Amino acid sequence: MKLKEKIKNFWNEFKKHWLWVNIGAYMMITMINWTGFFLGSIKFEIALLITLIYPLIILTIFYIRKSKFETTIYKIVWIVCGGIALGFPIWGIIFFVLIGAPWAPLYEAHNILRGSISILILVPAYGVAAHLMYKLGKKRDYRPFL
Repeated sequence: MKLKEKIKNFWNEFKKHWLWVNIGAYMMITMINWTGFFLGSIKFEIALLITLIYPLIILTIFYIRKSKFETTIYKIVWIVCGGIALGFPIWGIIFFVLIGAPWAPLYEAHNILRGSISILILVPAYGVAAHLMYKLGKKRDYRPFL
């Protein structure tokens, strides 16, 4: 069996049994998490939060995949989460070029003006990012990666 076929078979099996893989990953993360807490490298709040949030995420994904509104949910996730993920870097780059760098044209502006400009840059940056994710999702037919 060639390597390409092995990889394809692995991903097909993973798609069938993704819930069991995630349950195993949760058990390992929980053991590592609480071991880190008892050794003193992780705070109690962080350990408890990770322990309680991870199963909620797995259950949410499981029920979304079985929902009749699956495509609508995928569209929302593509546009909103992708817009948030891309909007911040777009805003950061524009903010750095206009305000943050020592050579920027608005570097020595007053703090109130800098804050106002930052907010005025932030909103269109997230809008542009959401539009890009809408176009990308439309091109991929809003399919999930798994």
